[in-house]
Amino acid sequence: MEGLSAEVIPVLQQLMPGFLAMIVFYWFAEIPKPAYFEKILQALISTAIIQVFVSATESLCYLIGNYINFGVWSEASTSWTAIGYAAFMGGILAYLCNNDIAFSIARKLNLTTRASQSDAIHVYKQMAAHSVIIHFTDGRRMMGYIDAFPNDRQTGIYLISSPHWIDGEHPVPSPGTHSYMIQGADVQRVEFLN
Repeated sequence: MEGLSAEVIPVLQQLMPGFLAMIVFYWFAEIPKPAYFEKILQALISTAIIQVFVSATESLCYLIGNYINFGVWSEASTSWTAIGYAAFMGGILAYLCNNDIAFSIARKLNLTTRASQSDAIHVYKQMAAHSVIIHFTDGRRMMGYIDAFPNDRQTGIYLISSPHWIDGEHPVPSPGTHSYMIQGADVQRVEFLN
């Protein structure tokens, strides 16, 4: 058992930056978590990319060290640089995903029609400034602005600000009410207004 741990621990230390990058990414990205195998594959690819950046940083530090001495590059320097790049990489990937940057470029180049998030969240972000009418499963309707959209329609919530119930064709304000939290399962559809 000791021989196994002596072999496994260095491997885990090498792979840790990629796993850290993916942990940060999935903490902040508004996307569903992939299968276990896919997460491991993404972590391995991230580890390889991070190692390239760490090697480049080490070479750059040695080059700068010829002119200005900041200290000695050590294993601790390698580890801390890898951790920094992992956190940065995970954060940047989450930012790109949450703002649909990579997929919007791919859509402009006609490479895909997909978005980085689910269809519902993508449409919500495109139409976030518009007022909406929420159609409930029991037939009631409410007008307002969506401040939060559920990631999962069955278990998540809508947060509607400036709520007005619709009675027939007339909006009725809700005085003294800033917003409503509505269960996603209670919503039949969402109508975006001009």
